Amino acid sequence: MIYIAAALYEEGKSFIEKFAAKKDMSYKRVQVFKGNDSVIIICGTSMIKSAVNVTEVLCREDIGDNDFFFNIGICGGQEKKTKKGEIYYINKINDMTTGKNYYPGVLYSHGFKEGELATYSMEVKNGLTDDITLCDMESAAIYQSAIRFFENDRIIFLKTVSDHCDGKYGIGEIKKIIENANEKIYDWIKNLCFEENNEDKIIIDDLCVKMKLNENLARKARDLLMYYECDGGDIRKFTQNFMKENAIGEICGKREGKEYLDILERKIIQ
Repeated sequence: MIYIAAALYEEGKSFIEKFAAKKDMSYKRVQVFKGNDSVIIICGTSMIKSAVNVTEVLCREDIGDNDFFFNIGICGGQEKKTKKGEIYYINKINDMTTGKNYYPGVLYSHGFKEGELATYSMEVKNGLTDDITLCDMESAAIYQSAIRFFENDRIIFLKTVSDHCDGKYGIGEIKKIIENANEKIYDWIKNLCFEENNEDKIIIDDLCVKMKLNENLARKARDLLMYYECDGGDIRKFTQNFMKENAIGEICGKREGKEYLDILERKIIQ
């Protein structure tokens, strides 16, 4: 199951259509749309509204360990550093009100740019200073809500530059930017979440069993190996070599399995 939070209906519209999601009328204070594999939340703008709405929905849903949470939407960009329509995979969120920083997981292979995003409590209208690349009004609050229900590596923020915080934009232009960006984002999400190779799954599950990993550690191992494959690696060859090099079949307890998981992570994330 994937969960998508979008501040505005226009930002979530294409996902509602592509996932054939229908409005869940049991929610009275927030718009929620559900498909077979998706829950799309129109959480509203501003820190408080988005946090309250996302939390309300996640509290009521049955969230699984393998589920993903996405915050997808538009953002403002620094004019010298960004171009309209660019998609960013956010690796750091700065809460400009509290000064706190948050770090969503950036574990999965992707073709987007990466960058930091600043969340302001008020709309920025006079451009961004040179030390700020991207900005919005919700991400810091949405992250704080999502992290209560999802592991950090299952939380992904994708932002598309719609303007340069100078008031120079049109509604039609922004709709086109959202439409084009969401088409690319949808294809990436589909590949990430729904097109798992069954043979790879068998190989990964076998490794996790032999390493005696619990559910949480097995999920981490799976994510690491899927990242390795997305980056062009051969899972079968890698796992065979890894098991041989580390005598995985001779591991006798969960403690040793955790130690070898640390080795696995270091070999993949170098």
